Amino acid sequence: MTRLKEARLATGMSQKAVADALHLAPPSVSNWESGKTNPSQENLKALSKLYHVSIDYLLGRDEEITFRIAKPSNEELQALMQEAEKLPERQYQMAVSFMEFLIAHNDGGRIRYGELAMLEDYIAFLAQNN
Repeated sequence: MTRLKEARLATGMSQKAVADALHLAPPSVSNWESGKTNPSQENLKALSKLYHVSIDYLLGRDEEITFRIAKPSNEELQALMQEAEKLPERQYQMAVSFMEFLIAHNDGGRIRYGELAMLEDYIAFLAQNN
């Protein structure tokens, strides 16, 4: 599935980062991209959210696509951090540390949309487990 690889590369994510975000083994992503196996409907939905594209695009049914290659706006990051501020102090600090890690390991000092999705999921995880 060429589109899976194309969408992943457009978001700047590695296969391992995608696998981690979906809680899968890295070979799963490689197998999907090479056409050895196909992602489940649940995984297609998660990939669609992660890559900010439609499932129809990933399946080759939709030709038009506008990747959100640009990095998230300050407003998007601020909205996410406002959600994190609702967490208890320890979990809030964990979310901030994760965001700082993502920023420090990217060119230009900004996170990408795929990483924003991982941060959203992490904050939701922290909120559920506090």
